[in-house]
Amino acid sequence: MHRGAEYGYAAHWKYKMGQQISLDWLNNLEYKDENIEEFYELVKSDLYREDIVVFSPLGDTYSLPAGSVVLDFAYAVHTEVGESASEAYVNNQKVSLLERLKNGDIVRIIQGDKVSLKCSWGDLVKTSKAKNRIRINCQNKLREINLAITYSIFRTLLNKSEEEIQKALNALGYTQPCKISSSFDLFKEASLKVVDHFKKSSNFFTRLRYLNWKLHEYTFDGLRILSHKHIDGILYDYCCYPKQGDEIMGFLENQKVVIHHKFCEKCQVNQQAKMVFIDWIDQMYKKYKIIVLLEDRKGSLARFLLDLAKQDCNLSGISYKGYKDQFLTHFEITIETNHKNIKDLKNNLSNRYKIVEFQNLKDAYQ
Repeated sequence: MHRGAEYGYAAHWKYKMGQQISLDWLNNLEYKDENIEEFYELVKSDLYREDIVVFSPLGDTYSLPAGSVVLDFAYAVHTEVGESASEAYVNNQKVSLLERLKNGDIVRIIQGDKVSLKCSWGDLVKTSKAKNRIRINCQNKLREINLAITYSIFRTLLNKSEEEIQKALNALGYTQPCKISSSFDLFKEASLKVVDHFKKSSNFFTRLRYLNWKLHEYTFDGLRILSHKHIDGILYDYCCYPKQGDEIMGFLENQKVVIHHKFCEKCQVNQQAKMVFIDWIDQMYKKYKIIVLLEDRKGSLARFLLDLAKQDCNLSGISYKGYKDQFLTHFEITIETNHKNIKDLKNNLSNRYKIVEFQNLKDAYQ
């Protein structure tokens, strides 16, 4: 009872099971702006975990969840160490930052001059601190990219300098221009207001330049484009292959729009880039992984898939594993859906089936 009162039920449960309680993760926990479901998803691997112990070169011990990688250790040492980690050595052998650690490993981190993390690493680390920091870094990186895209699109549309565009947006009350390049309605509204702002200029030639200015909308293969110039098609470069719903950007090249993922390492937004606004016509479809236990009897899977279809879910993948001497079969199912209330969908399925996991599969670059 004392353990339950002092540390909570999760710690009390570990104590009853004879497991050593590790509450080090509480010291590193960062909770900001998440709802309770997101908060639980972030820390559940820390709550219910088997621990390993690894060492720094100086002999300091660090308790981490089983399956942790080198980057988890770096963040456990200090946030700055995790942010600037560039190389790592485990037991004097050079390894990847994503190398899985074992009990008793001695880990040494080499720090670089800048953050070199990739957004896709968020799914590979185990600790909530590492996951949260990578997520925050990616959100900040995306915000910077969106801001650069906004200015680049307006430079292309209006043939104005970035400084002139900044002044116009500030004068019109757009205090967060990074959001403009991510919203069709907001961009359309802002571009018309900015053009109208320049039309009112005291310079006769400036007014004349925008007298017959028009914004045209084009649609190609599930994408919509806003541009003042004629667009006759889209192209995908070989480097990033964005899929439906990914964060994308469009570069204008000879009446074609070349599409890249916003996190594409090959393509950078710069002062010379000519860009247009582009987004998916239907951005509501999201991909989810469902792990469900079904009775091992004829028609059980068919009934489950039929219920998914009734909930307007598209099946995109399925795998299964039977358990010896049991009448349950473990199915891992991937779906795409534009269901407006995912909680309702999850509850509807949970009321009829044993749902082990219901996870949002984020874009691979994130």
